[in-house]
Amino acid sequence: MKNLFKKPIFWVVVLLIAITALFLFSDGDRFFEERRTAVRVNSEVSNFKEFNSVAGQVQWELSMLGQEATKETVKDQATERLIYSMLLREYAKKKGVDATKEEIDREFAKAMEDYGIEDESEFIEQLNEYGIETREDFERLLALEIKMEKLAKELFEENEEMTETEAMHAVFLKLEELKEEADIDIIIQAEDVLLESDM
Repeated sequence: MKNLFKKPIFWVVVLLIAITALFLFSDGDRFFEERRTAVRVNSEVSNFKEFNSVAGQVQWELSMLGQEATKETVKDQATERLIYSMLLREYAKKKGVDATKEEIDREFAKAMEDYGIEDESEFIEQLNEYGIETREDFERLLALEIKMEKLAKELFEENEEMTETEAMHAVFLKLEELKEEADIDIIIQAEDVLLESDM
């Protein structure tokens, strides 16, 4: 597992986990609250459920860094991550880039192997520590990672002078550019953020 932390792809996965990890709530009032729009980027919307999952990941990261998780900080960081996730999905779709079921399954199996875990339920239990509740949640993250890598590979192949790292950076820069041009509506307010201490 120590080797896993040294791999750049691990940190990409951690970033993607932070962007899209989902928490599941079961009480009735929360069910309707979670479906309300939290963030809109162009025509794509992210609901409160997705926002709360990313907010939970942000809180976990802040606690690991020994920093206080205020509602405003969590709101700002979770919102930013959601926006980039939505822009990545939109950009990949526009470029005709997708992740196949086979690619996702292969990456899922590789991740289990990297963790040294053979049992899927044990693996998901391990991922729960990062806010990933189900295989489907993790597969959504893997799909984003695959799309990101394919977009970077496209750039790398188009420009022989560019390194793979520079190609990945170029994709991030493209997302920055798209963010500047995007029609973004942030509905979520700091008081809407559920901190772990509130639960």
